[in-house]
Amino acid sequence: MEFQVNIENITMSWKKQIWCLFIALTIFASNTFAFHIVIDPGHGGTDHGATREGVRESDITLEIAHLLADELSKDSDYQVSLTRERDEIVSLSSRSQNAQKTNGDLFLSIHTNSSSDPHASGAEFYFQTQMSIDDENLFLANNEEKIGRNDVIAIIHDLKRTSDSYRSQIFADFIQKNWSQELKVRNRPIKQESFHVLVNVPMPSVLVELGFISNKKERKWMQDRQGQKSIVAVLAKGIKNFKEKMDKNSFLTDIGR
Repeated sequence: MEFQVNIENITMSWKKQIWCLFIALTIFASNTFAFHIVIDPGHGGTDHGATREGVRESDITLEIAHLLADELSKDSDYQVSLTRERDEIVSLSSRSQNAQKTNGDLFLSIHTNSSSDPHASGAEFYFQTQMSIDDENLFLANNEEKIGRNDVIAIIHDLKRTSDSYRSQIFADFIQKNWSQELKVRNRPIKQESFHVLVNVPMPSVLVELGFISNKKERKWMQDRQGQKSIVAVLAKGIKNFKEKMDKNSFLTDIGR
């Protein structure tokens, strides 16, 4: 006899219990090994990203990524991978595919902003949005990773999506809070977006726009070595804050509220 589960008939209490168990097992598995961060320096190669007066976004993002990797690698509790190691073109699909292969715990994409308004300023933070079941099925189909229509599998995939999105927001909150407290510079509200590199990686993911390359003051700050070190310190602190919270599993009490 085929066993089927109707998602609509599952009580909220059961959903909470399954969710808590799923995330607890996920955290337990990640705690068994070094915490793996995938750093994604935006653009590269002939894709310079935003440019102003000879300053290229692709150069700044790569420098920040290497400095952040060096900082995190000082601690044996952390393992770091970069989606690009040098000034080269890496497609969006290659970035997400490479990130999937790492089985990472956290994904951070680094960019700089640009505007026609030379006075536009501030950092922006984006976290992973949830794909609908239809969107995910389309994504899986396009990647020849089709799954059956089994409702239990659908529940687990939905829990994974929700868990990653929820933890992505936690990570974005930590970075924004530290950004305000440590750097004393403007930052904009956290936003939820379906950027390719955010929704196509199987882990919590955040994209940060460090500042506006079109703003002379921020451009100089992002180029300056001391400025870069201050940025890296904030990003590293946010990553460590996130890991500590995941290790404690304290966020499980928030689920279902």
